Amino acid sequence: MAIAQLAGIYPLGPEKYLCAVLLVEGTSRCLPVWLPPVEGARLIARAAGWHPNRPHATDALVELAQAMAVGPESVEIASYHEGVFACALNFGDGTSVEMRPCDALTVALKLDLALEVDESVISAASLWLSPEDAAQYFELELDDERLDDDAPQPQGDDEFEQLMRNLGVDEDDLGGGDGTEAP
Repeated sequence: MAIAQLAGIYPLGPEKYLCAVLLVEGTSRCLPVWLPPVEGARLIARAAGWHPNRPHATDALVELAQAMAVGPESVEIASYHEGVFACALNFGDGTSVEMRPCDALTVALKLDLALEVDESVISAASLWLSPEDAAQYFELELDDERLDDDAPQPQGDDEFEQLMRNLGVDEDDLGGGDGTEAP
């Protein structure tokens, strides 16, 4: 099991779909998790400190989890099949509650829980992310300390470039890397 950190939520591609970018600790891999528009916008707002006037379902889940005798321990991205992630909120007594990725990320944020990712998910759904690509596409500053020495590193950023091409993103969409804003 690996630990991932939410680096941010970004609108990507010509349609500007929201994508949560998770950085897998100790590796040079990222895990892109696509979010529904409304839930993605709520997660962006919550990460910025927003609290809803009325509770949502994830707020109720968090309150129930905190009220249990055996508290929550982690949020896990447990599996990935045909583009769909399965997540769970895990408790100290071995109980787990399945949930959607957008809800899992919200619960992890609200409860300040570790985000665990199964190795099979990393293998099937993660991408190699260089510090250069992180800076260009996500305005993230990564250092080479993330790189795992044992894993073979690609000679180029073919996986990431292919993802961006599949999304219909090119350098012109991102301002061409010259510091200008995309339209």
